[in-house]
Amino acid sequence: MTLPRFPRVVRTLASAAAVGALMSACAMLPSQMAVPASASGPDLDALFVSRAAQTDVMEVTASRMALQRATRPEVRQYAQSMINDHTRTSSELQQIASQIGMPVDARPTAMDEKKMTALSAAQGEAFDKAYVKVVGVQAHTEAVTLFKQEASKGSNPALKSFATRTLPALQHHLQMAEQLEKTVN
Repeated sequence: MTLPRFPRVVRTLASAAAVGALMSACAMLPSQMAVPASASGPDLDALFVSRAAQTDVMEVTASRMALQRATRPEVRQYAQSMINDHTRTSSELQQIASQIGMPVDARPTAMDEKKMTALSAAQGEAFDKAYVKVVGVQAHTEAVTLFKQEASKGSNPALKSFATRTLPALQHHLQMAEQLEKTVN
């Protein structure tokens, strides 16, 4: 009898729809990490602090979800690395911002909230694929760009140094995510 499988089919279809909506939303909306080309100096520093803090929160939150929901051990391992590294960089950024008297708004953006809602609706392999795509590849592609901009155009020496020191780890996260994406697809 197929009735016991019906709820699983419904969950799978709902999961696939949520992932599709998440991917479509991410593809259509401009990057929230994008900083206007004209931004430099103190304006860039403030945008950098805000967006770096927001993305750390989103990545840690999504990665905690991945520890519970990912089906593949390599996705859970990646998620644990993201939690460890982004918790550390978030703490360091908070400390630097506090020392220079810059407020840190680490509340997730509306787009980050939409990503998290859609990600939470995904299940099984669909979750793994969505997590790796959105948190791994997309978020780290944007983060690399953001940190490069701060390292080259920022005005605060402490923030520029932080961006320069953190950039190799973000580039490594991106490479890991790109490899993982090949595995889950």
